[in-house]
Amino acid sequence: MLVVVLIALSSVLVRVLLRSKFTGGFGLSSAPAGYPVGASSTRDKQLSSRIFKRSLKLNSPTAFLCLLVSVLAFPAAAKAADREGCSAFVAVRDSQLVSVQVKRVIDGDTVVLADDQHVRLIGINTPEMNYGKGAPQPYAVDAKQALQRMVTDSKQLYLSYGSEKKDHYGRALAHLYGDHSIDSAADGSLDAPTNFAALLLGGGLGFFIAIPPNLAHSSCFQQLEFQARANQLGLWRGFSEQIVKPGESLKTGFQLVTGRIVNVAHDRAAWWLAFDGPLVLRVNVKHMRHFDEKMLLALIGETITARGWIKDRGIKYNNHPKGYRRWMMNVSHPLSIAEP
Repeated sequence: MLVVVLIALSSVLVRVLLRSKFTGGFGLSSAPAGYPVGASSTRDKQLSSRIFKRSLKLNSPTAFLCLLVSVLAFPAAAKAADREGCSAFVAVRDSQLVSVQVKRVIDGDTVVLADDQHVRLIGINTPEMNYGKGAPQPYAVDAKQALQRMVTDSKQLYLSYGSEKKDHYGRALAHLYGDHSIDSAADGSLDAPTNFAALLLGGGLGFFIAIPPNLAHSSCFQQLEFQARANQLGLWRGFSEQIVKPGESLKTGFQLVTGRIVNVAHDRAAWWLAFDGPLVLRVNVKHMRHFDEKMLLALIGETITARGWIKDRGIKYNNHPKGYRRWMMNVSHPLSIAEP
């Protein structure tokens, strides 16, 4: 009886949240301001949606309960999401899926297969477990346990590999699915497996990321993160971006940062967006096809929020002239940059 009630409540919530769907990044009139910038094509603009600064964070048991509710209610919730065009809930053709066995879950976004192949989930970054380096980041254990439960509860697991099949660490890049059956066709004749990254993002246990060329389901994943923020799930309650200020240090690793852009420049290798502080965003020229140069130049003087991995270049810091930024974040898609 409890499960039935949870399914009904979660289904209603998802239907309401998805009613104002994201269309070209401008369809959610009730959302706080904040647009990913620099989309140069219709496809990029369709992937863009509002990203807002106000962020939230629940205690771990509550975050896990929220995820459990989403798993229990997935059949009904997925139907509602599918009707609103959430691509992660649309059935995947059998030819795109590879049946696999998972031997071990490393953290919320990485698993090891039976053949010892490491797989990094596409579209999500979860808090780090920090094995051998210190205590896990907040919600890292929750994300790992949630993914472990999904794997354990699935009789069959599948991978759908990305256009780029491996990262620079040699890990396979793929979407991981379980065999939770949902009717995604209008006539009920087609079943679709569950996308695990979608469930984690919807439960507030991970950050949405967009790294070309693996952009499948990006719009859907961003919607799910937005819902988790709006409902104060998981790591979003109490969360706040790092503020970039002159003379202040920054944390490294995956971060969301907010600050004012004071200069935009480019050379043969990259475009550089310098904050009023010790951080610069770097856009490799190979990714500039996703950006609009004029829109990047128009960011001078604007305050933006960016997400990605921050690197400390401090070793070289004292050997460079004024204007050199000690910290750098590589950005490869407009969905990683937003105006507040």
